[in-house]
Amino acid sequence: MQRLSLTEQHLIEAVDPAPMLAQVQAWSALNTGTGNLPGLAEQARLLADAFAELPGDVRLIEPDPVTAIAADGTTVAREHGRHLVLSVRPQARRRLLLTGHMDTVFPADHPFQHQAWLDETTLNGPGVADMKGGIAVILAALTAFESSPASQSTGYDVLINSDEETGSLSSAPLIAGLPSEPARLAYRFSARPVGMELSDVRYVTQPLYALTLFVVTAPRLTLRVVYDRKRYAGETIRALLSDYRNLLLRIAENPEQRVTSMLLGQRA
Repeated sequence: MQRLSLTEQHLIEAVDPAPMLAQVQAWSALNTGTGNLPGLAEQARLLADAFAELPGDVRLIEPDPVTAIAADGTTVAREHGRHLVLSVRPQARRRLLLTGHMDTVFPADHPFQHQAWLDETTLNGPGVADMKGGIAVILAALTAFESSPASQSTGYDVLINSDEETGSLSSAPLIAGLPSEPARLAYRFSARPVGMELSDVRYVTQPLYALTLFVVTAPRLTLRVVYDRKRYAGETIRALLSDYRNLLLRIAENPEQRVTSMLLGQRA
């Protein structure tokens, strides 16, 4: 196991667990079921205040429109809370993306609303682990990181969405669009009665990661590959997406068939 460097040890030692615990307990006491819009609004405000201690720009982004089918077959709008985005040193050549969510699976009328200590070191409560505790870790880690000289050459984005527990439908376009100007090929697959149509191919510069696949399901299925041109040729990425398109078509034609058998048949 690789040991921590002296710098890394000092950063960890600077993290005080007491404020983190206090944050988690305060946030967990606030119900943020995905459909509880007042609770999510208050949680977003608290998170915006907390992350404002870091350098950069904190924004609360309005959710994208989402619709659902009601029991009577009509289309209805599904409301969601705002999403938090923090951007720090967006022009840095080295950038990180950290994501999390403020919503939980427990609605306002769910019986699980209170915290309890299971033992001296284990706190049980709504959202304590998933993932208000994780948000506190992100905030503490970035606060410690800002005290390091390396921070000045590194930028990062933090996205905390409000609808992860129901599929991130109102935040999916925001997630897909967060990386600023990476090298990417964006392919849009439009479902048709006779298959899928390939369209909307774009390319821009400045890669962030070696290879990342983004999938956006609404309002139409969109696949976006972000890749490093120094490691992958454009033909390789096109072939990858072509294989993935064929796999999706096979799944649509025979949803009961195992994906592994489809992959074996595709290789053959």
